[in-house]
Amino acid sequence: MKTPIIPPENADLIALVQKRDRHFLTQWLVSTAVTTILAIACFGLAMRSYGLLVAILLALVLVVLPFLLCGGIEWVTDRGFTGTVESLDFSVRLETHDPLGVVTVKGIGRKRVKRATACQVNYCKISALTDEGAYKTCTVRLPGDSEAFPLRKGDRIVKYRGLPCPVIVGCRTPLCVVCGYLDDDGKGECRGCGHSLIVSPID
Repeated sequence: MKTPIIPPENADLIALVQKRDRHFLTQWLVSTAVTTILAIACFGLAMRSYGLLVAILLALVLVVLPFLLCGGIEWVTDRGFTGTVESLDFSVRLETHDPLGVVTVKGIGRKRVKRATACQVNYCKISALTDEGAYKTCTVRLPGDSEAFPLRKGDRIVKYRGLPCPVIVGCRTPLCVVCGYLDDDGKGECRGCGHSLIVSPID
């Protein structure tokens, strides 16, 4: 399967993907080192108490667990593709960790307390048929209402590895691949997050 490559003129997007990769690998290696020390420390105790087989299984779990907790499966399976949109499934979720949903209220005395308020966030699950004949899905967090989302069934898209939003082929108003902001003038930088826009995707 041919994986689409981010155009060289979008150097900030290439750097962003590389930064995310480095962050994942660092987090995974550090947590693996910690759990490996725990596995070595617990191996002798587990072998004496439960036997060799249980001790080996416990050690394997402690070594593999960091990979799963750090998002290793998503990191491995996140591959770029070019394809055609088969279906769009919109949903609304309540989120409390959104920066816009955190308000500061006056507490007792001079203390100020930050309290998260739930806000509604629109999501779209995109199902696409790749050029190789495989089905791929990706979920995009929408910055606004679902009605403003320009993607429709039958549209051609290019999804780049490490970036959440796909590029719509032939769309006059490019969708930012980082934040999903729909740009009106269709050139330069995204007015939502400041990253460069991919205007002409490579087929």
